Amino acid sequence: MVSKKELKIISLAGLILAIYVYFSDYTNGPILPCIFNKITKLYCPGCGMTRAINSILRLRFYQALRFNSLIFIIPPLMVLYFLTYKKYKNFGKILIVLMIIISLGYGILRNIPSFGFLAPTIVWKL
Repeated sequence: MVSKKELKIISLAGLILAIYVYFSDYTNGPILPCIFNKITKLYCPGCGMTRAINSILRLRFYQALRFNSLIFIIPPLMVLYFLTYKKYKNFGKILIVLMIIISLGYGILRNIPSFGFLAPTIVWKL
C-alpha cells in the first residue's frame, strides 16, 4: 500500500511532468526521444505517448489518438487494475496479461506497412 507521503510525492512529480509536457513543442520531434526507435528505426508501443499526453492536455483528442491510440486503452485498464487488484487477484493478473498482449500486438502492427496509420502522425501544429 502506498503511504500518503509517497502519494503526495508521486502526485507532485506527475504534476511537474505534466507541466513540462504541456509546454513542450512536439512539432520539432519527440518530446522524450525513444531509444528503441533510435536503435531499430521501429516504433515501440510507447512511441508517441508523450506527444499524445501533450495533445490531451491541450484537449486535442484526435491528435492524441493519431500519436498513440494506446493512450485511450491502457490507462483505463490500469485504473481498473488498481481499483480491483486487491479484492480480485485473478482478475488483476488477467488485466496485466491483457495490457501486455495489447501493447505487444500494437507494437508489432504499427510497424507493418499496411497498418501505417498507427504510426505517430501530426494532424495539426501547435
